[in-house]
Amino acid sequence: MRVKRIAALHERNSRDIIARLDAHGRITYAPPATATMLGYPSRTLLHQPLAALCHPEDAPALTALLAAAPRRCGHADRLFRLRHADGHFMPIELTLAPGDAGGSVCVLRDVTRWQAAVAETKRTEERYHLLAEHAGDVIARVRPDRTRAYISPAAKAVLGYTPDELRGLDFLDIVHPDDRQRTADVFAACVRDNGQATLRCRLRHPARGTIWVEASWAAQPPEAPGRPGDVVSVVRDISERIAAEQQVAFLARHDPLTGLANRALLQERTEQALAAASRGGLVAMLCFDLDLFRKANDTFGHDAGDRLLREIAERVVTCIRPADTLARLDGDTFAVLQAGIDRTDDAGRLATRLLSTVATPFTLAGQTVSVSASLGIAIAPADGSDYPSLLRKANAALRRAKTDGRSRWRFFEPAMEAERAARERLVIELRQALARGEFVLHYMPTVRLADERFTGFEALLRWRHPRRGLLGPGAFIGLAEETGLMVPIGTWVMSQACADAARWPEPVPVAVNLSPVQLRDGTLPRIVAAALRAAGLPAARLALEVTESALLGDNAALLAELHALQATGVRIALDDFGTGYASLRSLRQFPFDKIKLDRTFVRDVAEDADARAIVRAVAGLGRSLGIATVAEGVETPIQSDLLRAEGYIEAQGLHFGAAVDRDGVMALLGAALHEAAPLTC
Repeated sequence: MRVKRIAALHERNSRDIIARLDAHGRITYAPPATATMLGYPSRTLLHQPLAALCHPEDAPALTALLAAAPRRCGHADRLFRLRHADGHFMPIELTLAPGDAGGSVCVLRDVTRWQAAVAETKRTEERYHLLAEHAGDVIARVRPDRTRAYISPAAKAVLGYTPDELRGLDFLDIVHPDDRQRTADVFAACVRDNGQATLRCRLRHPARGTIWVEASWAAQPPEAPGRPGDVVSVVRDISERIAAEQQVAFLARHDPLTGLANRALLQERTEQALAAASRGGLVAMLCFDLDLFRKANDTFGHDAGDRLLREIAERVVTCIRPADTLARLDGDTFAVLQAGIDRTDDAGRLATRLLSTVATPFTLAGQTVSVSASLGIAIAPADGSDYPSLLRKANAALRRAKTDGRSRWRFFEPAMEAERAARERLVIELRQALARGEFVLHYMPTVRLADERFTGFEALLRWRHPRRGLLGPGAFIGLAEETGLMVPIGTWVMSQACADAARWPEPVPVAVNLSPVQLRDGTLPRIVAAALRAAGLPAARLALEVTESALLGDNAALLAELHALQATGVRIALDDFGTGYASLRSLRQFPFDKIKLDRTFVRDVAEDADARAIVRAVAGLGRSLGIATVAEGVETPIQSDLLRAEGYIEAQGLHFGAAVDRDGVMALLGAALHEAAPLTC
């Protein structure tokens, strides 16, 4: 919040603009004020190299400065000429600081008027006085004893004092006490050496407290031998610039959403803690993230998700010591550096407190929301003696905590490194699997409960792994979604399922499951149309199965896509009904062709009265809305009979047959053709 308020205040009141650059010097953020200074709407500058705006003679120097930015500390001021939208080049003072991911953060200030003022001052003494009377900066003639012989009218606006109040006064009297000695030394050297100097210092302002100024001094020729000349001084208020530089420095080392330390600052403090621990003591790295945060984010919207992250940050800060560091690494992933502990149990106790604090319910969008976190711990020096090792092993322990059921914490164990290596190897193999043709589809039959005739097949993805054999989706789908591979894999599944269905001897539908990643990608209508066209399959023979969790939150664009697909004849089914956050809300949002009851309710329908009540309620809901109901996971004749009695139209499960490959589908449909009753869709 603090960073956002500073940025908003700066953009409203400052003549400067703050921009972000990536590691290649391309603009990734430019504020609206860019249009005022340079004449370009900020959106037209995105992804453009800053050097492309530079005068050809200045571009090499700017490129070199940007390349060195990741290795620099503090601010670096340089003058460059940048092209205005109308074609002329403007003198711009650029302040640069390193940013995240090898990029840079810079402040641009138009110094056209400043350069004009300096040029005018250098021309003639007569012109100097004329300019001094009208300049926005304070121009003064200072005697060697630090009293002013002349001071321009701008003193009142800039410094808060009238020229009469300052004339004859030692200028050190209004300098901040902490800056007086340094200021006096620089001025004395300027007078002694008949030279020039520039420094920044703080002044006491009668109305604004303390302000920052930049004073440029140029000693004049001696009036007589052995008698030093006066000093011409130009003073300007740089309080806004200092605030901007402080903001740049803050953003380079802190997360803009929460104000917490970012990766760069966490690494710096970890290295400091490890150096101190080399003389005794332990250092703990705790990594945690929120369980199923994406669902909560989709349910309540991204703004509410951001508020949740800020509230979690505020809570966790209360759990740690002032000497500890809480950092936000990315998304919903955080880390705590616990320095100077005596026992590993200290980290375990902190982990318990932290998880308990996060689990306390929040209020989002007027609703009470409960979240949980999983956490991993690595301890130095046993688990590593450098920042990358500690962070990697804490993340490995975090993954184990999630694998063990979430909402818990785990210490790092050496076996986890092997798991991490195996996971990384699996990612590489997954990237190669599509190109190598290692994916295959199996098909789960769907039957009509009234007569147990086939009414369609659901495509199920399998990976024929070269070493591990045939893998089900549970072994790799989550990884495919994390790595961005789900979209190309899903495109292949859509094309292959349509092509297989087009060759079936009976016109039964094929159902394809959609990942939330595919739904958010925005290319679904194009992919579906291309698959149907290539296979020559009628749209009515394709059913798309959507989990209700994918429809939560702000999904107007997705719903519009599904409506458009449904209008072409494609059927839309709501899969895993009853397991999401808002099942009834999903039915109100979209007119589904089918509701598929999740297998968890079917499993206990014969023994559990509560499960039977849910099964009955969903069947009634389907009848009321005119939507066909399908039961998943039917494994026994008793379950089949109960579901038929409750009015379910269709069912899937081992009771009716396991999933088969495409040759198996042909065999099943071929056998069915010999029966009297025809197959139906």
